Amino acid sequence: MIETGTAYPGNTDQSQADVAPVAEILRLNGYSTAACGKWHEAAAWEASVAGPFDRWPTRQGFDKFFGFLGSETNQWAPFIFDGIHFVELPEDPDDHVLEDMIDGAVAWIRYQKALTPGKPFFVYDAPGATHAPHHVPQEWGTRWKDKFDQSWDVLRDEILARQTENGIIPEEPTLAAKPSANPDWQTLSEDAVYPTGQSIRRLHRDDRSGSGRIVEAIDMTDEFDNTLILLAYGDNGTSAEGGLIKDLPGKRPEKLAGLQAIFLT
Repeated sequence: MIETGTAYPGNTDQSQADVAPVAEILRLNGYSTAACGKWHEAAAWEASVAGPFDRWPTRQGFDKFFGFLGSETNQWAPFIFDGIHFVELPEDPDDHVLEDMIDGAVAWIRYQKALTPGKPFFVYDAPGATHAPHHVPQEWGTRWKDKFDQSWDVLRDEILARQTENGIIPEEPTLAAKPSANPDWQTLSEDAVYPTGQSIRRLHRDDRSGSGRIVEAIDMTDEFDNTLILLAYGDNGTSAEGGLIKDLPGKRPEKLAGLQAIFLT
């Protein structure tokens, strides 16, 4: 990962030249290849316009790269690259990085099939949804209003019961102990603020306006039945960022830019 590489042998986070990425293997076998979204595979000292670019997507088998380097980027003012060139910030204040990434993937699929219809394509799409920063447009945040107000204590029991009923986990499971960092809901003071359900909101939005649009674009090329779609939900479940936010005198939810919050009263 871009943040953890060191100069010590075996811990540089640099892929070796004698190992071929899957995109390069596919490219050499006639595929058009594109990567859109998060690229977490370069060392920190290589993540600038000065290069070197050996471990950037366009040197790792991808014909096209449209996305950001590292684990995250500001969703409203993203630090985006097209290939190895920096993309200027959008002038639209409502622009969101998820839409930008999906626009890039959809456009590339259409161009590729229009200009080289005989070539198969490989798209690596990593929009960064469920990862920090939790910048959810208000339209999608309000769709989940009050969905998590029953508290995380109740939610844990509800999720366990659902997973048991659906056969995801064995019957009569024992619920793991709750992390000590998460206090019992009823013990929280009225001044406590918790960002709630952000990853779910972003995941829902990515499903509808992200992955769904890519599937529609593939379907329009008449290649849907000839396409293998592999879906992996990260980031280790959901993003680990966040926690109890205290001491916000005079703050109201609308003043916390990009943060959907519930004030406990």
